[in-house]
Amino acid sequence: MNQAMLRAPQEFSKAVLSLASVAGNAAQNGAGIDRTGYSSLIADHAVSVSGAPTGGTVTLQLQDSADDTTFANFGSPVATAITSSNAGGLVASLAADVSGARQYVRIVSTGAPTGGTSPAVTQAGTVRLYGPDRLPAL
Repeated sequence: MNQAMLRAPQEFSKAVLSLASVAGNAAQNGAGIDRTGYSSLIADHAVSVSGAPTGGTVTLQLQDSADDTTFANFGSPVATAITSSNAGGLVASLAADVSGARQYVRIVSTGAPTGGTSPAVTQAGTVRLYGPDRLPAL
């Protein structure tokens, strides 16, 4: 039997809080995350929408940095549609290969609901890093 099959799944990944709960439709910058030793990630943002919007999007953009201060876009943004059927809440996700990214990464999330009465989003997010270069993942 393969030794990796005997290990717990959580040893192969690391979860990090990316964005504490924040309200607002403007771009929200997540915390910088040291991705040293990890080659991929999945970012999930729980989004609550108020004001009964009938449309719009929540867009997640991955950024990278060498110094955890100056960030630049890395890869393409991912947009999740806001519809009247998911206006009560939704999950926006972004998956990325970060093996070519600089040391620090962060997620920038922008909510842009439309229609309804003063539509607004509140969101919080996590990033799960995968592919540790040693086990268990630290």
